[in-house]
Amino acid sequence: MGILKFFAILFLIFILLGVLSRFLFAYLLRRLGRRFEQQQKGYGKPKSEGEITVEGQADNSKKVSKDLGEYVDYEEVDQ
Repeated sequence: MGILKFFAILFLIFILLGVLSRFLFAYLLRRLGRRFEQQQKGYGKPKSEGEITVEGQADNSKKVSKDLGEYVDYEEVDQ
């Protein structure tokens, strides 16, 4: 009798988890869809011809090491 009760409880837990996961998954998808729509609203705005928008800033710092030495001009020699 004890093993039958164990399997019945286990079966009910699996059924309950299946139903809850279905609702949780639907909720998460709706929430993700709303967030995606909010992000996309700003990109679809029509702009006048010639208008330029810059998002972000360029990194103007040089990434050349001081240990490289000086530049030597190369000349090709004909033989």
